[in-house]
Amino acid sequence: MSLSIRKRGLLIGCILAAFVLISTFFLWQQLSLSEEGHVARITQHGEIISEIDLTSVTEPYTIRIDGENDAYNIIEVRPGSIGVIEASCPDHICIQMGFIEDPFLPVTCLPNGVVIQIYPES
Repeated sequence: MSLSIRKRGLLIGCILAAFVLISTFFLWQQLSLSEEGHVARITQHGEIISEIDLTSVTEPYTIRIDGENDAYNIIEVRPGSIGVIEASCPDHICIQMGFIEDPFLPVTCLPNGVVIQIYPES
């Protein structure tokens, strides 16, 4: 079945409108988060290991998270960002995720059960 030109135009218009709305939402969220502080929460197997106010960090430092069977993650905390710099997991995806500064994508190490998520400061 072919769509009429009018229906195609309406469909394209709806798709473009949805794209603009979604882009505006993410831009607004990013701008509102940049005005607030950020807290990084490190959990292992669902248990909170540490909460760090990233806006108060002045010098980089590392945290070692130990797990079962000699598993470990070394996390570096920097002013405004956090990431895994060393891990015992076989795939190192957590290291490849790099440093995060916003709550859009957490750093996860599934083999070691470690998740780093950023939240707006409350």
